[in-house]
Amino acid sequence: MPLPDAPPPLPQERDEDARQQPPPRRVSTVLLAVLISVCLGALLIWWWWPRPIVVEQLREEPGPPTTLLSAGETGPDDLPAIPVDKVWFWQAEVDQKAVYGLWRLGPAELTFLGLVARTLALASWWRYRRRFPRLKPESRRYLGYGWQPLPPPVRDDGALIDARDRRQLVWNIEQFVSDDPTRRLHLPETVDATARAGGYVHLCFEPAAYEREIWFWLDRQLNQPTPRTAVQQLIATLAAAGLEAHQGLFTDVPDRVDWPGQPIYRPMHEEWYGRQALVIIFSDGEGLARRLDNPLYRYATERLLRDLRRWPRLCFIDCSPTSARLAPLLAPYGLETIALADLPYWLGGVEPRT
Repeated sequence: MPLPDAPPPLPQERDEDARQQPPPRRVSTVLLAVLISVCLGALLIWWWWPRPIVVEQLREEPGPPTTLLSAGETGPDDLPAIPVDKVWFWQAEVDQKAVYGLWRLGPAELTFLGLVARTLALASWWRYRRRFPRLKPESRRYLGYGWQPLPPPVRDDGALIDARDRRQLVWNIEQFVSDDPTRRLHLPETVDATARAGGYVHLCFEPAAYEREIWFWLDRQLNQPTPRTAVQQLIATLAAAGLEAHQGLFTDVPDRVDWPGQPIYRPMHEEWYGRQALVIIFSDGEGLARRLDNPLYRYATERLLRDLRRWPRLCFIDCSPTSARLAPLLAPYGLETIALADLPYWLGGVEPRT
């Protein structure tokens, strides 16, 4: 039994399918005008372009042979023996109308080309502005000054060093100049070196400058918690400012310092980099006095103290109860001793307040 044919679609469904079809693309009026202008310009140029000049070569007919006369012979009889008053000779005539020169653009053609170029430029500008309109800046209300002073530091009753002093010392940490060259050219030295070399170019580069690291060495025999608390506060302040600060521990004298990541560090074996750091040694002087009084350790301790004297930025912090125990022991070796309250000024390289 044959199946019945499917019913024809409803008119409404046909209308919906027709609506879903994408609209046909229309050529822009400006693009059509540009194409017509280009075609017309090409046609006018072809019409006014000069025709090529065809040059025909004349065929020369051979004439009678030329005979040379000897000294005793005479010429033909028809030649006159005496000169005449008039002589007829051949002269070419040039027809100016038959000469075609190169065609050049006249005022009308130049005006037409200028108008076409200006029309194309205006059409391109109009199309660009239509596609990318100008953005008007949004009006903003006045919000006051663009900068504000630093707020006052938060009061910390448990801090051993004033917050203003801790903030100020990070700006006064000095730098040291190393022997490593940089890529920045030192122009005055380059000019002087080139002049001394007789004109041969001799490049000189600026040396690298690094921030000094801050090392805190604490004696394990210290019974007071005040030095450790002050060191922790200083390390936190320096780390917040992006400066490197480390804490090490020693016993009695700093002949061996134990870092968190390096258990054994010998200051006497340091040659270059470590001597450029800011070193602060916390001690109460009791262990140092015992080492100096002991004949077995006196020579090694004195040698260590004389070696520490050559470090450019090193000082001792007297942590004894009277704050007067360490200075007499270090005075013969020329080592600097300061109080704990003057540590921020020593780090910053400024004079302490009176």
